[in-house]
Parts: sequence; C-alpha cells; structure tokens
Amino acid sequence: MYSLEKLAKVNDMVSGYVCHEEKPTLDSINRINEHFGFSLPQGLTDFAILSANFGSFFASLGEDYYNHYHIIRVNRIFRRLRRRAHGDKWRAAKPKPYIVINHGHDRCCDCIDTSDWNEAIQEYRIVFWYPGAKEVEYRYDSFLHYINHHVMARANYHLNNINNSGNIRTPSREIAERIKRVLEL
Repeated sequence: MYSLEKLAKVNDMVSGYVCHEEKPTLDSINRINEHFGFSLPQGLTDFAILSANFGSFFASLGEDYYNHYHIIRVNRIFRRLRRRAHGDKWRAAKPKPYIVINHGHDRCCDCIDTSDWNEAIQEYRIVFWYPGAKEVEYRYDSFLHYINHHVMARANYHLNNINNSGNIRTPSREIAERIKRVLEL
C-alpha cells in the first residue's frame, strides 16, 4: 500500500478537470464535522491538502460552502433525492448513514459509512453506493485503502496502456514513467 503523499502525486498526474480548488482549513473542517456530527477521516483531509487535483473527483472540503461541489451541498442534494419504494411510498434514496465524499454527478457515490466503524483502524469504512443499489458492491476498511484502490485504478490505465508491440502507447508513456518514479516501481 502506498502513502498518501505518493498517492497525491500520482493523483495529480492522472486526474482530469478540477471542479474546485479551495483547500480545507481548520475552520472549514470543523464546520463540516459539526454539520455531519462526526469527524471526517484524517486521511481524507490530508489528501485534500496534499493533492492539487483533489477537486477533480472529490467534493470540496474548503470554505466555499455555496459551491455546488461542496461536501455539504452534495449531500443535501442526495438527501433530497427520493425513490418510490414498495407500493406508493416515497423514501430517501441515500441510506442515512452514508456521507458522499465525491461529486456524485454521475450518481455513483463513494461514501463514508457512519454506521460501520472499523475498530482496528479507528475509522469509518468507505463504501461505493448509487441510487437503487440493493447492497454495497465495494467496502474499504479505511480511507487509505480506498484511495490506494481509487488512484491506482486510474494510474494502471497509463501503466498498462499497451499497443500490439507490447510497448506503452505514446500518450501514456511519459505519464507512466513519472508514475513509476513516484511509486519507485
């Protein structure tokens, strides 16, 4: 497993368009924690500070509370999302203990599951959820486990973008070499 520092560098190489650039502050983290009634994982806030491209995928943790990509606003949107349950009853689509940490604009959400505390690591688990999901498809023991999987899945595209000759394709070659240097592969 790679460190947050290395993963932040790789994330900056493989991330796309950045939707927000506001970095978290002590005041913004305290306000978010107070709003949700629990403390965000330290790894999440550290990663937000370390990665220049944090905003390409994750909800803002900064003081831009009115930005529609802010974690409080994203969760407000998903809290209001309703689905027809059995019969005519409407109910919330998002399970109450889930706190969405990414943009969720494609309705695929990575969430902190505040009902699933990992005693060994002293952190809530991270889950993948989408409206209509009957059960959790992915569950990570900690933010570090989650971010390793998330960043390396995107990095592997460049590391394994092989042509018929067995060579890394030109657009990915330079990025792959930089990734290898950072990860010491």
